[in-house]
Amino acid sequence: MGDAGRRFAVWKNTGENGYSWDNMDDCGEVAFSNEEISSTSTSVYKLQDGCAPVIDGTKDAIWEFADVNYINRHFRYENPSLNKATWQAVWNDTSIFLIVSVEDNNFSPSWISGDVDWMSDKLEIYFDVNNNLKDGGGPASTAGHYQIAPNFSDNTYQDNASFPMYSGQHGQLVAVAYAYKVNAPNYIFEYAVNIADLLGTDGISLDPHNIDMIGFDICIVDRDAGENIRKRAIWRNTGARDECWYNMDDCGRIKFSTNTVVEFPRPEIRLKGENILICLDSGRNSYNWYYENQLLTEELKQFYWITSGFSGNYYVATENQYGCKMKSNPFSFTAKSGTLKSSEPYIGIYPVPAKGDFMFEMADENSGRIILNIRDFSGQIIKSLLLEKDAEYISGKIDVHNISKGVYIIEIVYNNKAYFKRVLIN
Repeated sequence: MGDAGRRFAVWKNTGENGYSWDNMDDCGEVAFSNEEISSTSTSVYKLQDGCAPVIDGTKDAIWEFADVNYINRHFRYENPSLNKATWQAVWNDTSIFLIVSVEDNNFSPSWISGDVDWMSDKLEIYFDVNNNLKDGGGPASTAGHYQIAPNFSDNTYQDNASFPMYSGQHGQLVAVAYAYKVNAPNYIFEYAVNIADLLGTDGISLDPHNIDMIGFDICIVDRDAGENIRKRAIWRNTGARDECWYNMDDCGRIKFSTNTVVEFPRPEIRLKGENILICLDSGRNSYNWYYENQLLTEELKQFYWITSGFSGNYYVATENQYGCKMKSNPFSFTAKSGTLKSSEPYIGIYPVPAKGDFMFEMADENSGRIILNIRDFSGQIIKSLLLEKDAEYISGKIDVHNISKGVYIIEIVYNNKAYFKRVLIN
C-alpha cells in the first residue's frame, strides 16, 4: 500500500543471470505424466547393510537420505488445523522405517482416560501388499491390507514400544516397533514395520529381496481443543470417489528402490611432499585401517599417513554417522621415483557449508573430461557442469546461488569412474 513499485515472486527464474523477467532461459521445467494424482508413487530407498534409524521419535542423521513427502490433502470436507505434516521412509532387508513429523497449530492432548481414541490426535498408516490395488477393500475387510495406528499413552506423550498390530478381522499380526515424542504443539511418530509379517491375499509375505511397489497411505486424525470432531489430513486418499476413509482403492503407492549415490564415504586423499594422507571424515572416532587385508591395529584415527616405502592396497572400516558399519573399497598406491602415486585422484570441495558457491579442485597426473553433477538425496540431478582437465591440477568456482538450502551429493564422473561427496548448501 502506497508503494508504486512492483516486486516479483518467482518459482525458478530469479534473474540472477541478468535476464529480463520474461526471458525463460533460467525457467524451470515440468514433466507431463499419465499417472493420476491419487495414484502417484514415490520412491523409498534402501539403506546400506548394517544401517537403521533408532526408533525413538527423533530425526537421526540417517533421515537425510529419505525424500520428504507432504501430507497436505484433506479427507472430503474436513479441515484439519495443521501447519505442516511430512512423512519419510527407508527400508532394509528386515524392516520398513517411517517417520512422520506434525506441526499442529491447535494441539490437543492426544488421549486422556474416558476419551474416545478415534476422536483424539493420532496417526494411521496403511499398507496394501496385494497385487491388485483396486479390490474395494481395506484392513477391516480384506486380507493383505494393514492399518498401523497405536494410541498415545494415557496422559503420557512419549513412549518406545514393540507392539503386535492386527490386520482387521483376518487376525494377521504385524510386529511394529514405534515411538512418539511430543513437543507441543508439535509431535513425531517413528516406526519400524517387519516386512516378513506383511502378507498378501495368497498368504505369502513380502520378499525384501524382490519388492517392487505396494499401496500406501497416511492419515493424521486431528482434534482441536474444545472440539468433539475429527478432521483428517491424508497423503493421497481424499475420499473423492465416495470411498470409506480406510478403503485403499484411492491410496498412493511406494516404490522400493536402491539409491546408488548413498554409499560408503570414499576416503579423501591429500598430498604432502613424498607422502600421502588418506582421511575419512565420518563423524565417528573409531576407525580400523587395513593394509593388504592385514589390520593395522595401532591405527584408530580417521587419517593415516602412507610413506613411499609402503605401497599397495589400503582399506578403512568404520561406523559412520548413520550407524552403518562398513568397509571401503581398496585404494592402491605405488612408489614411483621416490614419490607415492595413488590409484585415485585427489578431490577437494570447500567451504562446507557453501553459501553461494563452492570451490572444486582435483589433482591427478591424467587428463580427461570431468562431469560434475549436483544431486539431491533422491538421486535427481539439480545442476550439471562439464569441465576439461588438461593439467595435473584443476580448480574452479561452482555457483549454487539458485539451489535451495539442504544437503546434496556431488557426483564427479572422471575417466569412467564416479566419485561422491556431500555438501551442505545454506
